Amino acid sequence: MIDPSKTKIILGPPGTGKTTTLINIVGELTQNRDIPVEKIGYFTFTRDAALEAKRRLNLKGSRSQYFSTLHALSKRELGIDSSEILTEKILRVFVEQNLDLAKGTVASSRDEERKMSMYAFLEYMQNTGQNAEQAFRDHSFTNFTVAQVESLAQDVEQYKKETGLYSFSDMIRLYTKSLQGVKTGPVEYLIIDEAQDLTPLQWRLVEELSQTVKEVYIAGDDDQAIYQWSGADVDYFIDLQGDVRVLDKSYRLPRAVFDKAQSIVGRIKHRRPKIWAPRDEEGSVRNILALDQLDLTKDSWMILVRNQAHVRKLKHHFERHGIIFMDETRMNHYSVARSILDWLLAIDRWQRGSRAPSDIPIIEKHTTFSKNVWHEMDWIDLLNKPKMSNRLIAYISKIKKAGANQAISDLRSKRVILTTMHRSKGRECKNVIAMDHMSKKTWYGFSFDRDAEYRVRYVAFTRALQNLYILGGSRRGIHV
Repeated sequence: MIDPSKTKIILGPPGTGKTTTLINIVGELTQNRDIPVEKIGYFTFTRDAALEAKRRLNLKGSRSQYFSTLHALSKRELGIDSSEILTEKILRVFVEQNLDLAKGTVASSRDEERKMSMYAFLEYMQNTGQNAEQAFRDHSFTNFTVAQVESLAQDVEQYKKETGLYSFSDMIRLYTKSLQGVKTGPVEYLIIDEAQDLTPLQWRLVEELSQTVKEVYIAGDDDQAIYQWSGADVDYFIDLQGDVRVLDKSYRLPRAVFDKAQSIVGRIKHRRPKIWAPRDEEGSVRNILALDQLDLTKDSWMILVRNQAHVRKLKHHFERHGIIFMDETRMNHYSVARSILDWLLAIDRWQRGSRAPSDIPIIEKHTTFSKNVWHEMDWIDLLNKPKMSNRLIAYISKIKKAGANQAISDLRSKRVILTTMHRSKGRECKNVIAMDHMSKKTWYGFSFDRDAEYRVRYVAFTRALQNLYILGGSRRGIHV
């Protein structure tokens, strides 16, 4: 248990400056109370958030060793080398090689999706510390049987023993155990950011770290807890006791977007109540049935989908209209369109005289012309069209009509971004389109746990700096 008498809870609704508040707390501790920064533990949910905190505080080297994720802290304190980690990539390959789809399932074109689901379920079990039977009761998972999951989980454990690899949950568990009973921990002041996304395993580590510190600062927003599917325990954060402070002014949301977001969050049954206000600007919210109702050739746009199943339809729309977009719907996803646009940037550099050797293989990928004519020809004429589909050729031709300079500008500025609602967390954009469509599996989960889906929509809506567009027209939607 975390001692409530030394715990300060900071609730940060969207755009209220939670990170700035935490940075100011570090400044207060170091500058006004003369606490060495090495005695402060600032632990975030993502590596990028930790790097941002270090950048703002100008921390480098050993002075920043306790500004990290909890996984990185555990790895360093246990002395585990990076080569000893069972990474996501390794585990995914292991699942693909050892999952026998013929046992209890019918092999089909959805095999890849099933393998991904199995990986996600194993991750859920590790994060929550549950066995397969317990996890099945709490998770909308229908692709496999309990026996199949238990069998593969045992195979993973055996693989770790044979290879000496540690999973991320192993590191958290081992480091938590090492702290039990110690009188002096690694830090004296503990700051936890995005606490609503911590798993039960991570909360146990936070509990152990808190035993030996003087003050605990825990920040987050339970209304933005969107990782329950991977084991996050938002109820722990909601029930946490301490001195509560609500950051009560959003610098992001205009009134119209704020009101729409409040209509969603008001449907969540289990949450911490918060009183806060939008910025003093009206903004707009509009329901639409098709992207054709909007002009996406101007301004910045973020298009948010709930599931990967809806991505292809949106991509085709962008291609038909010659709109350059960044596809960020998958981690490490590299689309054909992005490949062409990287080629365009390389040609632009070459034609402006910045002829980097690394550009040559990028350019040669799509053209058979020799490099002595690259600076003379129109960029679309350089493309080796027989290597491309007619649809891609048509897309590039439409991009050309807007002009190469405009295309390059749109690419560099990421003017149009296609991503998922989950990946949009922590970001903002002038115009946001939230697609109110769900896959069959998500709709099934929604019927059992509505709070989780309302939180996902809340996060999506609150990315909008000015205008929010809700793309409806599906029977599987929240219908807001």
